[in-house]
Amino acid sequence: MELDKQYYLQRRLNLKAHLSCHNPLCIMVGEAPGYRGARFTGVPFTSESLLVDQSIPRVEHPKGQRITTRKLPWKEPSATIVWEELNKHQIADRVILFNAVPWHPEGKDGSLSNRPPKEAEKNAGMECLSQHRKSGPLMAYEIRDW
Repeated sequence: MELDKQYYLQRRLNLKAHLSCHNPLCIMVGEAPGYRGARFTGVPFTSESLLVDQSIPRVEHPKGQRITTRKLPWKEPSATIVWEELNKHQIADRVILFNAVPWHPEGKDGSLSNRPPKEAEKNAGMECLSQHRKSGPLMAYEIRDW
């Protein structure tokens, strides 16, 4: 589905760029990446469509360059809503988005499906999340799509 099997390296760079927000207003935390969003982009609450349109602050992506071979770029509903609200309130460039479980929990249909994170995954994710608590105030935000 991805155009380049080495895109995992770009996902890391995307996340690193997104996390480079100095003096963030807050860190908004979701549950886990979904298959239509961060699974492809590397950035929580972000979709291929938003990335291709260069709509994500701090993340440089060539306008129009696709990540997947899908006919249309993936759109993640919660990502669209989150970024619309952050932009509406003019805080998009001052917010860090992260997930309590930072990796995509694949559902029963494989990588193009979601499932709730297992307890062990949640516990492992807490270690990652605790590192970000030092960066700014946290806001919990949960949307389930399974």
